[in-house]
Amino acid sequence: MSERAASPATWASATQPLGAQPSVPKLHASRAPTSAIASAPEVRATSRGSSRLGAIIQTENMTQSITAAATMRTWLRVRAPRASRTSDILAWAYPAFAYGELRAAIAAETCAQAAKVLPGHGIQALIGTLCGALLEPGDRVVVPEPTYGLYAQASAVAGAEVVRLPAPDLELDLEAVAAAAEEHAAKLVWICDPNNPTGSPVEHTAWRAFLDAVPPGCLVVADEAYMDYVEPADRPGREADVAAGRPVVVLRTFSKLFGLAGLRLGYLLGDTALVRYLDAVQEPFNVNRAALAAGLASLGRPPRSPHAGPRPSRPAST
Repeated sequence: MSERAASPATWASATQPLGAQPSVPKLHASRAPTSAIASAPEVRATSRGSSRLGAIIQTENMTQSITAAATMRTWLRVRAPRASRTSDILAWAYPAFAYGELRAAIAAETCAQAAKVLPGHGIQALIGTLCGALLEPGDRVVVPEPTYGLYAQASAVAGAEVVRLPAPDLELDLEAVAAAAEEHAAKLVWICDPNNPTGSPVEHTAWRAFLDAVPPGCLVVADEAYMDYVEPADRPGREADVAAGRPVVVLRTFSKLFGLAGLRLGYLLGDTALVRYLDAVQEPFNVNRAALAAGLASLGRPPRSPHAGPRPSRPAST
C-alpha cells in the first residue's frame, strides 16, 4: 500500500467495515526526515514514586516467566477442557473468530466499545502499524527522553523527523511536550506512562491540562505497558478520553502483569474510525491462537481504571 498517511478528518469519514481497505489521501510535506536515531541512556529515577516504578520496570523481566507459568496453568485447568467446544485453540483454523472474542473480552474489561479495540502482536507491532499508517517523510513527532526507544526508531523508519525533548529531573514535562508539538506542528506525540525506564508517572491534573494544550491535528499515543503497577486511584482513566473523542490512542500489553511476553499480545484503544483504518492496514492474522487463548484467560479481573465505571456482568463459565 503506497498511500499510507491519513488525517483525523479521514478517520472520522471512514465508513468501510473492519477488514476492508479504505481509500486514504496522501498528505504531502516538505520537511526532511531524521536519518539517525540515538538510543536512550540507562538512567535511574530519583523521586520516591518514580524509583519504585523504575525498579519494577528494570526487574519485571525476571518475574515474567513465573507469572506466565501461572497464567498458562490456569488456562490449562479452566479453559483447555472447553477448547474443542469454544474454538479457543483450533490451530488449523485462521484466528478470525478468536480475534473477535478477544476484542469483545477487552471491551468488557475496559468498558469500551468493541469497535474501539484493536488487538495486535504486542505493543511493538501496534507502534509499527501506527507509524506505517499515519506518518510519511517530512512529518514530525515529539518524543520525550529518556523513554522507550522504539517510538523514535519506528517514527524515523516511516520517514518522520523526531523532535527529542529532554525530561528535566527524569520527570515528564507535559507542558513542554505540548509546546513542542505546537511549535513543530507535530502529527504524533509519544507518551509512556509510567515512563520506561524511569518509572515516572503522569498525574491526573497534568494529563488533563496536556490534552487541552495539544494542537489540533496532533494525535497523542499513550503507552500504558506498566500501568498495571500503578495504584488504581492514581491511574488517569484514558478509556474515558477515548470514549469522549479526545485525540488519544492508548496502548496496553499482556506482557508485564500477565507474564505473556513470549506470546506477544497487546491492544490499542482509539477512535472507532481510526481503529477501522488501522485494522485494515495492519498485518493480517498477526495475533496467533495461543496468544488469543492466553489473553482471554488473563481477563476478568477488577477494572484497570477507577474512572472506567463498573464492568458489565458476564455469565458464569461452564
